[in-house]
Amino acid sequence: FLLSLLHGVPQHLIVYSDATASRAVVAIEVSGAPRGQEAGLRRFAASLLEHIVKPTHHAHGTVFDAFLWLQDDAAEAFLHRLLVNEPSVLFCTSRSEALSRYTAHAGGAWLRQDAQPEDEAAAIMHEHPPSQYGYAWHAERSFNTLRMLHKLRGVERLRSGSARSSDNGGHQWVLRIRPDLELTSPLPLPLVAFATAVQVFAAWICEDKQLVSDQLLLLPARPDTTDGDNANSPLSPLDRLAQLYEPEHLLQTSARSVPPSLYPERLFWHALHRSQSIELHPWHGAGFDSVRLIGADGSARNAYAKLQADFPSCFS
Repeated sequence: FLLSLLHGVPQHLIVYSDATASRAVVAIEVSGAPRGQEAGLRRFAASLLEHIVKPTHHAHGTVFDAFLWLQDDAAEAFLHRLLVNEPSVLFCTSRSEALSRYTAHAGGAWLRQDAQPEDEAAAIMHEHPPSQYGYAWHAERSFNTLRMLHKLRGVERLRSGSARSSDNGGHQWVLRIRPDLELTSPLPLPLVAFATAVQVFAAWICEDKQLVSDQLLLLPARPDTTDGDNANSPLSPLDRLAQLYEPEHLLQTSARSVPPSLYPERLFWHALHRSQSIELHPWHGAGFDSVRLIGADGSARNAYAKLQADFPSCFS
């Protein structure tokens, strides 16, 4: 049965765990702006639980913690209620919940600065004046990219400051996902080992154009100790993505494209490839038809339509 679930996963990536080993704990980081109001969030949560959480828990005993950083308090509270009813989701918190419990002694001073939705736009324009990005800045599109990066940094801070993250075992993996996605087929998480590289699984990759999907990623939570450039303070792949919001890192990463680019899928590619040890792998089963975007009207649409229009050669 186990081998049938892992059919198609390269054998050198499969971990055959000791039966006595502790079960894996995966963090789910949901960040972004939901669409379709409560109906859209209901479809997102149902597909996440049905196609990732439940099959992975049933196959391997994996349990999950969930961290939410959305556009408003009501959306976070609604999604929280949808997720905590699943027995294998052991813990769930959100930006708004953390802010309501804020104390100066909890190491969460950054929350007051970053967690108020109405402050996000002002912070972006103050910290990222468009003029510093030159021709790479494309008005609303680049601004929306920064809003996504701001939330990504926030939700990773939320996770890394949690009690579970500080445990010796901690989170082995982090699933990064947008709240406006609907999964259409089972996607049990691949169990992979740390060898000489750090493996990152993505729903969509185009090596020729140096692009990796920012919608659905599975990343190791542990620091990359093979990274010679940061030997004294090793970074995890998720650290590299969370750093993208920082002006210095964003400028450096955008400049790795020729010409410089703030295209989100290209930023993610270059951020992950700043470490030569990171390996990007396709997520087995996460095919073209397995992920859809939920529109503001509640309709499902092609999650890759924009990428298809901008990079048609990646889909030929």
